[in-house]
Amino acid sequence: MKDFGKIDDKIVAVPVNDNFSKFENLLHLKSKHPLMLNKIKDWFETYKGKNVVKFKNFGSVGDANKLIKYTNNYYKKNGLKPRS
Repeated sequence: MKDFGKIDDKIVAVPVNDNFSKFENLLHLKSKHPLMLNKIKDWFETYKGKNVVKFKNFGSVGDANKLIKYTNNYYKKNGLKPRS
């Protein structure tokens, strides 16, 4: 997604004991709850107001794991960066 024109990736997670933890991927979730992905997309596109966030697409579990690994390595190397 893009937030104010800058890339702003998000990872959606659920607690292990939550009903949604049984879904292995987005296709599995969509097969049982066809509207859920649209609800998630709509929420991200409107939680800061209209036309602030531009939703690009849902990624895969592999994409999420790569992002987590990348951000962990970045943090180990650079620490926290102050917000501007």
